[in-house]
Amino acid sequence: AITHLSAWSIETANYDLLLVNYHLAGMDGLELARVIRHERGLEIPIVLITSTGSEELAIRALQLGVDEYLIKRNGYVNELAYTLENVKSRSDLKRERESLEETNQRLNHLIATSPCMLFCLRVDGKNLVPMWISENIKILFGYTMNEALASDWWDKHIHPDDHEHIKTNIARVFIENCLSHDYRFMHQDG
Repeated sequence: AITHLSAWSIETANYDLLLVNYHLAGMDGLELARVIRHERGLEIPIVLITSTGSEELAIRALQLGVDEYLIKRNGYVNELAYTLENVKSRSDLKRERESLEETNQRLNHLIATSPCMLFCLRVDGKNLVPMWISENIKILFGYTMNEALASDWWDKHIHPDDHEHIKTNIARVFIENCLSHDYRFMHQDG
């Protein structure tokens, strides 16, 4: 029965969760949470179950990194499944955010060290307005991102001999939805 529970690790295909009773032999559940979080640095989700429902205990549990806190009272077992699913969902979201952040950092590094400048333009009538530009524009062309996002900046810095070629090719974008072409662009130093 759950009332005699000490510390259980619940495992599913790709998921671990530690369900801990506050009263453990030799230590309490908070000490176990401290060891897991601060000494071992583990990020496994922890749910603490206790018959002591004090605010101080709840605050200490949250400060030590306990993900959820349940008080043993009549019907608490009915809350258990919801609590475990909630903790799992939050843990999954945290892992996904961490994964996205790692991917974002790798992509930012690739863009920053790339010999190519990347940009995104928005169609406004027959004009293409810059919405985003890679930070490596400063290294490649000497301009800041803010300068490059000005609405007329791009047009002003195309090499004069390439203006007609650019206008012809931009018109093709609206017909073919794709464009690959070469042109010269003025560096900040001229």
